[in-house]
Amino acid sequence: MSYEIYIFHSSVKDKIDSGIKLDAFEHCPIETSEISLFIERLHHYGYKQGQNSNEFFKNIDDCPIQVHIFNSEISFSVPYQGSVISC
Repeated sequence: MSYEIYIFHSSVKDKIDSGIKLDAFEHCPIETSEISLFIERLHHYGYKQGQNSNEFFKNIDDCPIQVHIFNSEISFSVPYQGSVISC
């Protein structure tokens, strides 16, 4: 199991705030320039690219953090066991 954090285009929040469920609509793509800047910052903070161009990884205190980048979302994943982070 893992904790997951998602980043979407700002228009997604507006739809959620109006009562539409997250999986009930197509999400606007994140600007290509914003994704490029985000990837630059991942490299700056020591994240390494995975086998796929949209995967990045970093171990912090032996805890693997995974980042996946898609055209309409950026997701972070950190493993946990029960109510305590397992790393």
